[in-house]
Amino acid sequence: MPDQVLCSSCLDCFHQNQVFRIYGYEWDFGYACGRYTGVLRKAILEWKDHGDLEVTRPLEMAMKDLIAAVCGRADQYCRSQILVVPVPSSLTSVRRRGRIHLMPIARSVALELQKLGYRACVKQILKLKDVKSKSVQLHGAAARSQRVNGRVQVCADRRITGCTVILVDDIITTGSTASQCALALRKANFHPLTLFTLARAGIAIEE
Repeated sequence: MPDQVLCSSCLDCFHQNQVFRIYGYEWDFGYACGRYTGVLRKAILEWKDHGDLEVTRPLEMAMKDLIAAVCGRADQYCRSQILVVPVPSSLTSVRRRGRIHLMPIARSVALELQKLGYRACVKQILKLKDVKSKSVQLHGAAARSQRVNGRVQVCADRRITGCTVILVDDIITTGSTASQCALALRKANFHPLTLFTLARAGIAIEE
């Protein structure tokens, strides 16, 4: 539609919240704005890999609405600092995009949590070591798991260890990267709470 980044029907695709099971987190479930298909898939790929930065704002708003729907007002987790952590991309992907594409989404999550009464801030404490292939280029849970197995590293000041962590991602497929992130965080004495993502591909993730 003229003068619209996304029309109303396209925006609706980002407000069809999904719940999925994840492992290694204090909450047993993660949350997505919608399914990774159709308009939602096209919009995310144009934003993520083709530099369509105008889409950033609608994505931020969709994630804020998801946080508000799931988290409500602050509960027991507001007693400790919450770190909002973007799931890391490979250095090759960061160089190709020229940006850490999840940072504005992570900031929107932190801001919404603050509005709800949580003590939240963004910290980029995870990185991928020696990962070259793109996740979307691999097929099957085994291949995706092997891509990141043991390659997620925590780089954090010891003064913030022990904090609760909320992970933020763009697309979740098998959940292997999310599980590896949780494992690395627990080993470093953090407490992974849950994961919020823009889209869920729905492959090999139990309802």
